[in-house]
Amino acid sequence: MACEEAGADALLVRSGSLRAMPLDPVTGKPLLSHPRGEGSLTGPYTKLPGLKIVADFARRVKIPIIGNGGITCGQDVVDYFMAGASAVELLTVAIRQGLRIVPKIIYETESYLKNHKFKNLAEIRGKVFRYVDKS
Repeated sequence: MACEEAGADALLVRSGSLRAMPLDPVTGKPLLSHPRGEGSLTGPYTKLPGLKIVADFARRVKIPIIGNGGITCGQDVVDYFMAGASAVELLTVAIRQGLRIVPKIIYETESYLKNHKFKNLAEIRGKVFRYVDKS
C-alpha cells in the first residue's frame, strides 16, 4: 500500500522469497555454490505461492499487479488473472525454452478465453474473489 500511496503505477509481485537448498542425493552436499548452499526457488514450483501473493496484493491495492512465478502455459496466465493480476511476466520458461514459447502461451491463453466465451482477460481478472473473502 505504501508503494501505491507513493505514486507507483503498478506492482510486480513474485514468490522469489522462497529459498531452496538442493542436495546431492549421495553425499548430502548442497548443489549450489552459495556459502549456505541455498538459492531462490524458480520455475513451475513457484506458481501456487505466486497466485497467493497476487491475490493478497489484489485485496489491498487499486493499481495494476503484475504476476510472476511458475508460468509455463496459457492456463498459468489465466490463473494469475483470476487471482487478480493485470499482467504477467515470463522469465524461467523463456530462459529454459527460448522466446518461441511466448506465442504458444499466448495461443493457449486466447484458446481458453474463446472456449469459455470470454472476450478478454479483463473479464476473468479477480474471479477468485467470488469464492473467497476479499477483505
